[in-house]
Amino acid sequence: MAYLKNRKIMPKIIIEQDKCIGSGTCESLCKKFFKLKEDNKSYLEGGKQVGKNHELEIDKVEPCVKEAVEFCPVQCIHIK
Repeated sequence: MAYLKNRKIMPKIIIEQDKCIGSGTCESLCKKFFKLKEDNKSYLEGGKQVGKNHELEIDKVEPCVKEAVEFCPVQCIHIK
């Protein structure tokens, strides 16, 4: 499994959608990544559904993403 040695581990933004209350805080802080949709849940632009979560791998964690994590009223956004 030598190919794994050269694989770059990318940070990932995760939204726990079952906890999301649709406050829109993340979208107002970081429109580049977060979008509130008609079901009143936040989604990641270019992300994908993984179980109950919506996830997106990114090259680097931008400051607005950190703000969205910090100010989410229900703490359903995570960086891994």
